[in-house]
Amino acid sequence: MELEVSGIEKNSLFKNKLLEKINKNERKKQIKNIFEKKNSDMLGWLDLVDLSNSEIEKIEAFSVKIQKKYKNFVILGIGGSALGVKMLKHAFFDSINRTEKIKTYVCDNIDSDYFISLINSLDLRKTVFNVITKSGTTCETLAQFSIVLKLLEDKKLKIKDHVFVTTTKDNELYNFARQKDLICFDIPKSVGGRFSVLSNVGLVPVAIMGLDIKALLEGAKLVKDNSKILGLENLAYTSAFINYVCLKNNLTNLVFMPYSERLALVSDYFAQLWAESLVLL
Repeated sequence: MELEVSGIEKNSLFKNKLLEKINKNERKKQIKNIFEKKNSDMLGWLDLVDLSNSEIEKIEAFSVKIQKKYKNFVILGIGGSALGVKMLKHAFFDSINRTEKIKTYVCDNIDSDYFISLINSLDLRKTVFNVITKSGTTCETLAQFSIVLKLLEDKKLKIKDHVFVTTTKDNELYNFARQKDLICFDIPKSVGGRFSVLSNVGLVPVAIMGLDIKALLEGAKLVKDNSKILGLENLAYTSAFINYVCLKNNLTNLVFMPYSERLALVSDYFAQLWAESLVLL
């Protein structure tokens, strides 16, 4: 493996710290600690790829009902509740002109000009809204939701026929949804918003769009399995080591450059994961 860095002698980054020379027992211990979640109570995303077939079938059955009943699907969410969905939408639909099963909009900006114009352009009788917020208190999302509730009321449409919620159990939004008899999808408390794309936050919307979520999870499981390997084939560990050594050598700029149009939003998604996951070393 070669690494070229301007201004630094070739391989000097790895002087006395070549990956091949890292004590395998230490590497094994570090990887084991991650998968046993010893260092954090927010690593539940590691288990998301192991969703049971019965749970996958429930999501798929729900998505088919939505596709048959509605023409428009509007997602209300921001940050981690929207960026992963937008990334998958762009990668598998927008960038390759593949037709979604239902016209989908991700409203992750509270710009009133865009949001109100969009909502007013839709036939609400043929529109379903997915409100996504882990905390249940995200003010931008709840502001959008309040507008939608008022419009549905003005049109004399039943909320439960046009809204479903994705949030954490027993918060205020969840309790409101249950009171209104809305369908609720759970977000595990141990899964941070920015890591939630393979939970109901991402799986339900993309299944409604028409993506094969079973295949998506199988691909993710391959990556999880790879991250348990002790050798250089472990892409996550190797990448982390390279970036750590670069940081120690005052190389602090990281460039993520996808050349494929389908992966254009992966860079935005990665930037969020990276920026919000850094800790002082």
